Amino acid sequence: MPLNEETTADLFVTAFAAAAVVALYLLRVHRLDALHAAPNRRMNWGLLVAAATVGLYITAMLASAIAVGVAARFIAESFDIVDISADNPRSAAALLAVVLITQLAVGGTLSAMLLVLVARRAQGFTRIGLAGPRALHGLWIGLALLPLAFPLVSATSIVTSALLNLVGIPTPELGHILLEAMTVATPPVRLGFILSAVVIAPVTEELIFRGLLQTALLNAFTRKHTPTPAHRLAAIALTTALFTVIHLDAAALHTLPGLAILSVIIGYTYERTGSLTAAIVLHAAFNAANVALALAHYG
Repeated sequence: MPLNEETTADLFVTAFAAAAVVALYLLRVHRLDALHAAPNRRMNWGLLVAAATVGLYITAMLASAIAVGVAARFIAESFDIVDISADNPRSAAALLAVVLITQLAVGGTLSAMLLVLVARRAQGFTRIGLAGPRALHGLWIGLALLPLAFPLVSATSIVTSALLNLVGIPTPELGHILLEAMTVATPPVRLGFILSAVVIAPVTEELIFRGLLQTALLNAFTRKHTPTPAHRLAAIALTTALFTVIHLDAAALHTLPGLAILSVIIGYTYERTGSLTAAIVLHAAFNAANVALALAHYG
């Protein structure tokens, strides 16, 4: 089979993914005893509080998206947020309005509430991993993990796409509706998408899913006992399942396994380091890399 540009790129990504697997092996991430020595940082979130918060988050995100979408239709019928095309750049603006309003009104509000609760606890920001030595180390840990996480997630999406194509299910070139809209948006709207993807989403999602949910799950599993690797892995797995579900509306089918891989890596990083800063930085760096590649290739 002749190698075209796309096939060559896929081969390079697969090779980098294989190198990433070797690097992760050398870092001993497969050794569960590494999680035995993980920092025992905990906020005493209850499972009921976490479930209520995440349930409110998902419900409000869906309700806000529907409400803003309906309002956009009344304001201008050309605001078709489903049909994103270069011939209809206003559709990208409408989609950005939906995204920003839902992110700020829902994710931003819940994140602010969590931060207020954290601030009221003794050494709360240190315990959650947003202050102290772990937070500072998290800056470079998050960036250092990007060359390992990005090829693994990308290779997973490539393999999933190939399997879906084999059974007759087509997959889009861009795996996220926001990336598609970003490539046809005007510069101000494009800047709004970048802000949403690289700043707002990583901060709000990691506060809610890692800082709150994963922590509350681990608390529920262990109560007053010392967390074991099995407890930590179970908390990561359940958080990953919900993290993947909330992306069903915007992410293409073939990207969902890759998103699950990303969530596992972020969740493992949080358990291993105790740094929520590392989780946020890795998430933000991953999104930034995707945005840069999409704009460089399609923008």
